[in-house]
Amino acid sequence: MTETETLCQFLASLTYEDIPSEIIYHAKASILNALGCALGGAAASSSVKARKALLPLSTSTTSTVIATPERTDLQTAAFLNGISLTNADYDDTHLRTVIHPSGAVLCAILAWGEVHKLSGKEILLAFIVGVEAQLRIGNAISPGHYTIGW
Repeated sequence: MTETETLCQFLASLTYEDIPSEIIYHAKASILNALGCALGGAAASSSVKARKALLPLSTSTTSTVIATPERTDLQTAAFLNGISLTNADYDDTHLRTVIHPSGAVLCAILAWGEVHKLSGKEILLAFIVGVEAQLRIGNAISPGHYTIGW
């Protein structure tokens, strides 16, 4: 089995009950931090411009756009919330890889979770799996990817 297959098997079989309470605590703290960043970033010019450009193209109103009264389709909400969340780069940082792991994971999970009515435990599990995947891959390639143009 390749390292990628091993990682995928581990992540796919992970359950909420498998996760140590310390990891759950840190995941909740990261989510709160990221939501705070999204609240602050929603008023930034890049967020406002993106909403102005994309909301008229929305195909539904299933998903929340954080810190606004607007609702949009799942994909657009994930994208817009990601812009707000990462706007100022105040979201968490994994120093070894210089990855901001919460942003990309949380904006997608919140939009998906809202549409599919995921529980809090399901949201936390998905968040932890997404962050773990990012950091494992980041640790495997960093810092060498910077020297080849990333």
